[in-house]
Amino acid sequence: LKDSAANLGAVAQKAGVAQNVDIGVTVGTIIRGGLSAVGLIFFILIFYGGFTWMLARGDENKIKSSRNTVIAATIGLVIVLAAYALTALLGNILK
Repeated sequence: LKDSAANLGAVAQKAGVAQNVDIGVTVGTIIRGGLSAVGLIFFILIFYGGFTWMLARGDENKIKSSRNTVIAATIGLVIVLAAYALTALLGNILK
């Protein structure tokens, strides 16, 4: 256990992981990945809602369900982007 830091550093170096990684860079990478996932989910939900709307053939229940899917996806995207903007703003103020 006394030499665990050196051993862990050797393993990290062989795995291609940098030893002196800033926590801000790591968190930024995680947030960027999360926002990419949210964008992909938003695209899938909008595509699904639009596709089901086109295939509704005048059925009011299907149209209402499709419209609700598109509206919910848009509201979710707005909430996520607002949270990101607030986090970025606070990060710049507290820097």
